[in-house]
Amino acid sequence: MQSISNLSCQNKKCRDFGKRKANNLSVCGWLGINNQIRVLYCRTCKSRFSEIKTSQIPKNREENKKIELLSEKSTKIPDLLQKIQSALLN
Repeated sequence: MQSISNLSCQNKKCRDFGKRKANNLSVCGWLGINNQIRVLYCRTCKSRFSEIKTSQIPKNREENKKIELLSEKSTKIPDLLQKIQSALLN
C-alpha cells in the first residue's frame, strides 16, 4: 500500500491542493468490501476523500473497458495510416 505522504489533497480550494509530502493528510477511515480503500482527511481544509480519488487507476469496469478500447484502437492507427499511405502512393 502506498504511503500517504506521496498523496495530496484533492480539494481545489485547499492551499495544499496537489502538494505532496505536505504532512496534512491522515487516514480517518476505510471503504470497500474488504476495507482496502483508505479515507483520507486533510488537516488544512478539513475535507475527506478516498484514496482512489488521488490515483490515476480507473475506478470501475466501464472505465477499464474504455481504456482497453482506446489502447486497442491506438495500436491499430499506425497500421491504418500505413495502408492509406500505400494506397495513395500506388
